[in-house]
Amino acid sequence: MTARRALDFVLYVAIALALVASAIWAATTLGDVGLDRFVRWLVLSVSAALVFGYALPPFRTSMRRASFWAVALLLLGIHVGLFLAAYPSVQRRNVYWIFGLAAPFEVSGVGWVLIAAGFRPTLGQPRRRKKGGDRSGASQA
Repeated sequence: MTARRALDFVLYVAIALALVASAIWAATTLGDVGLDRFVRWLVLSVSAALVFGYALPPFRTSMRRASFWAVALLLLGIHVGLFLAAYPSVQRRNVYWIFGLAAPFEVSGVGWVLIAAGFRPTLGQPRRRKKGGDRSGASQA
């Protein structure tokens, strides 16, 4: 295991432990009103992670450009802004339905906005062949 992979693994474990600790804390210390608020913010966090986690990876080649991250942050701001606008009218039992119905449209919307902004997805395109060799491993004798 390389040092980079080890660091990634440690970060993943730390994030998972933080999520579990916050869920246990919320379950044991918050009342109904606090738990309701916690669930709403948890749904916002999870939906943002899922929406942008699915929408951004096809644009890996663009991730080195500052303009890509500016557009992504603008879209994240819109995501949070819409959530805050709907927050007072959304009840806890409806949060899951809204997330389940809106997330697929939001993933495709983020992708379309990034394409419209001039960024091209690369996932699924064939890889270029390396020069100077047969990839099959068989010699041409």
